[in-house]
Amino acid sequence: MSAWGSFHSWPVGPLALGPLRGGANKLTGRHIAAIKVFIAVAIEVDFTTRSSEITNDRLAHLTGLSRPMLLPAVEILEDRGVLKFDNSGYRNRFTQAPSAEDKRWTKVPVDLATKAMQQLPNRGVTVLAALKIYLKLLESRSNGNSKTLISHRKLVEAMSLPSRDVAAGIDHLVVNRLVHVRQHPALNSAGHPVNEYNLLGPFNGYGGSTN
Repeated sequence: MSAWGSFHSWPVGPLALGPLRGGANKLTGRHIAAIKVFIAVAIEVDFTTRSSEITNDRLAHLTGLSRPMLLPAVEILEDRGVLKFDNSGYRNRFTQAPSAEDKRWTKVPVDLATKAMQQLPNRGVTVLAALKIYLKLLESRSNGNSKTLISHRKLVEAMSLPSRDVAAGIDHLVVNRLVHVRQHPALNSAGHPVNEYNLLGPFNGYGGSTN
C-alpha cells in the first residue's frame, strides 16, 4: 500500500468544502463526517482511475465514524460535486470528481491521517476547523516540500470560521502530530506575521497534474 493517498485540489477552495462551517441541528457533525469521508476516499483511491471500492465497515474504521453517519456525509460530498457515489451491486464505489479548470492534485499521508481521523471527535466546530485547515495546508504545500507559509489572518479568511476556532483547530493538528508550527521571521505583503507549517509524513516525490 502506498504511503500516501491523493485528492484533487479544487474541492479545498470556496466552491466545495471551503464553505462548510457547521451550525445547529447536528450540522457540524455532518460536516466533520463529510471531510473525514473525503480524506478516507483519498487514502484508498486508485491513482489512475481516481476511484475506489470501500465497504461501510472499512470506511467506518478509517474515519472513526459510526455507520449511520456515513450516508449523510457521502450525500454532502455528492451535493458539493466532490465525489460520485455508486452503491449498485452491493458495493460502494467512490470516484473523485475532477475540475476542468484545476488539474492539480494533493498528497495526504495514509498512516498519520488515518490515525488522526480515528482519534479526533466527530463533533465540535474546532474539530471541523482542524480538518479544514489540514486540507488547506496540504493543498498549499509546494511539490517536494513539506512546509507551507501562511498568515493566521489568511487562514481565518479561508476557513470562514472565527479566529479562536481556527487557533483551536491548529492545536488539534499539533496534538495529533499532523503538523509542526512556528512563526516565520518574515512578514507577508500586507505586513502581517506569517506562520510556517511543517506537514508531517512522507511527502517526498513530485505531485503534479493528474494528466
